[in-house]
Amino acid sequence: MEKVIEIRSYQLKADQSAQFHHLVATQSVPLQESAGIKVLHYGFSLSSGQNYVLIRQFANLTDLTQSQSDFYQSAAWLSGPREAILACIQSTHSIVIPAMHFSMKAQHD
Repeated sequence: MEKVIEIRSYQLKADQSAQFHHLVATQSVPLQESAGIKVLHYGFSLSSGQNYVLIRQFANLTDLTQSQSDFYQSAAWLSGPREAILACIQSTHSIVIPAMHFSMKAQHD
């Protein structure tokens, strides 16, 4: 099966951008990486400081589903930054694409 890329975008609540980024950079991403999730990129959109993106790679769709289930049900996440991170988010949206398309596009830019 082909690797997949998940692109998750967040619309943040007013005045929550700095807090959200701090929590993602210092707590969420390290927790995800320690759980074996490959984080490719995270940060603010160039178009708005209220929009944020998290890009992750998974071995396939099954791995994505299982990895996220395991991570978001883990004690480290639930007793860690979960509540503070969720409090910063107005809305979220995710798309999943084949990794091959992501890599090919990046090479052409």
